[in-house]
Amino acid sequence: MSRHQVIIALGSNTDQRQNMEQARHLLGATLLNMRQSRAVWTMPIGIASDRFLNQLVTGQTVLDLPALETTLKEAERLLGRQPDESHRGIVRIDLDLLAFDSRRLRADDWNRDYIRTLLGELLGGHDCQ
Repeated sequence: MSRHQVIIALGSNTDQRQNMEQARHLLGATLLNMRQSRAVWTMPIGIASDRFLNQLVTGQTVLDLPALETTLKEAERLLGRQPDESHRGIVRIDLDLLAFDSRRLRADDWNRDYIRTLLGELLGGHDCQ
């Protein structure tokens, strides 16, 4: 069974530390060799809300891309995320798949300073361009 290398961005603006901890726990059941960056506070982008706590995790999974995306959405649901809440500025947890093997997903996210900084720290001590 082949393993796929993944990078996932975690973010929360509600009960941030607790939701991030629970998300890491759920991801640990899906990812092998999971590594995590430090968590950083950022201002919201595109919504009126409290600040976000953000973090990146890397690891390997035996799931294919569609199965992993489904697993991430299910984890968000398990942690209380509801579709209508983001319209009210509530993001309990957001799990965004940034990379699956050599495929970069969510192109706009790769341009965010905190993503590049955390990824650089996680993967080798320098900003990723």
